[in-house]
Amino acid sequence: MEATPVFNYHIDVNPERKKIGTIQVYVSFVGSANISPILTRSNFSCSLPANELTDDEDSPHKQRLYYFLTDSAVDSQDAYTLILKLTQLARDLTSNSFEYCPRYALSVWLTLDVAPLNEYERNSEYRPASNLRVGALSRRIYKRKQKTSSIANKSTRYMRKRETYSSGEYKCAICFQEFKTGREVATLLCGHEFDNKCIMEWFKVRYNCPLCRFELPREDDHIPQRTTDL
Repeated sequence: MEATPVFNYHIDVNPERKKIGTIQVYVSFVGSANISPILTRSNFSCSLPANELTDDEDSPHKQRLYYFLTDSAVDSQDAYTLILKLTQLARDLTSNSFEYCPRYALSVWLTLDVAPLNEYERNSEYRPASNLRVGALSRRIYKRKQKTSSIANKSTRYMRKRETYSSGEYKCAICFQEFKTGREVATLLCGHEFDNKCIMEWFKVRYNCPLCRFELPREDDHIPQRTTDL
């Protein structure tokens, strides 16, 4: 799905007591007449403490937002990026002492303006990947790397976080959960890894990588078979 994100905000300098120090997040889709009516009726909203959104760490509210976006056909990598942009916007606003103070309340809106699909895209967007190719994916049992010292962990924490969002190295980009020792992980030809159960479900309705959109053959594509001359 192609969409243009639009961010807006409002700072309430005289909020209700229960809203003091909180951020209200609202997400919605708009678009032309030929986009799915289910999508245009999809809305997300939540209220959370300001520091929960501005912090780099994951949180239940951020996970809910991620699932809402991906369930609404937003690409996984795009969903990560949108959450990071919301986080940065909230951080910039709450750190501006000229506009904001802790007793205020902040509201942020993310509106996704969905581009219309052409006929081919409408027909091909939700086509499953080839069962043969999905079954042939490389798989391994995940083993967590041994932790380094706490000092080393702190010094590389930021970079690891960036890598997690950009490559999915430590988390499955579909379920948003960290890989756990003993779980089966599937590796696509593009190199991205996912929880095996998650990617199996993903390829039942899609045929591209959730992160880079590398395409697998689709179930109804003709896959040439090797023949032997007689």
